[in-house]
Amino acid sequence: MITKRFGIILSFLLILTPTSLLVHARHIVIPRNPDEDAPFNIEFKKIPLKYQSAYLAIITGVSPASYFNVLVKDSICSLEKTSSFANQFSCDYAINGGPFESFVHGGCIGLMISNGTIIHSNAENISGDLQQSTEGSDVSFGITFDNEWIMENIDSKRLADDSKGLGNIKELVTGLHGWLVYNSTVDVLPDDFASRRAPRTAIGIDKYGQKLVLLQVDGCEKCFHTLEATHGYTLYELAHLMKDYADYAINLDGGGSSTSVLHGRVVNRPTCLDYIDYPCERPVASVICIREDVSTALM
Repeated sequence: MITKRFGIILSFLLILTPTSLLVHARHIVIPRNPDEDAPFNIEFKKIPLKYQSAYLAIITGVSPASYFNVLVKDSICSLEKTSSFANQFSCDYAINGGPFESFVHGGCIGLMISNGTIIHSNAENISGDLQQSTEGSDVSFGITFDNEWIMENIDSKRLADDSKGLGNIKELVTGLHGWLVYNSTVDVLPDDFASRRAPRTAIGIDKYGQKLVLLQVDGCEKCFHTLEATHGYTLYELAHLMKDYADYAINLDGGGSSTSVLHGRVVNRPTCLDYIDYPCERPVASVICIREDVSTALM
């Protein structure tokens, strides 16, 4: 009788729990389907929207682990502009990466891995305090040394468990606010943050692991003198747009941080001041850098 009651209670709780709240336990690993005839390529286009523009880059290539890079300035995630990262590291294409703690000191939020080195875990912030924001909510995106795309929430307990194979992750960045698209379906946590309009940056892949998708939408998050629609996209709108190109996707840092750089030149209209619609680039703590590997290009 007790077991039966427990089962009824558990079933009732699962019914009451929104599906989106159960999403974070999902662990997605997509081995890239090898296609030796697929050369490295960046397909870039500017997408005119009603009140602003979006910037789309679809990247393909034989070895994603050779072209996908998560960059930080140093071990404490000090700040640097996306374009500065792009020029310093010869990125063919670059966007801003994960959220950070301070506009002054930087400091990565969530698990961050660059070239196989754990730069920051989601257990502590730069002050040494326990960080709660990424435990059980935000989703990480990365690539292994074996060219497998990985997307999941990696909490501090899993990070400490070497048997889970985290040592094989080459590059990884933690996003903000969970999933956008899961299994070709829009899947956004329903709350005030998701409904807020702001510039946005997103990253995703197709279900075959052959296409990396980077999408960025312009706006001015808190500009009081403009129409609300010009402030940017909600996460719901971003997810619907991203679903046209990716089967799995997450949200990265946005707002005044959202920046797209093609061949060393800023191609979007970043608004680093948030409250004033003035084009300026904000220093960020991490960057997604797409760079053709020289050894691959020469083969």
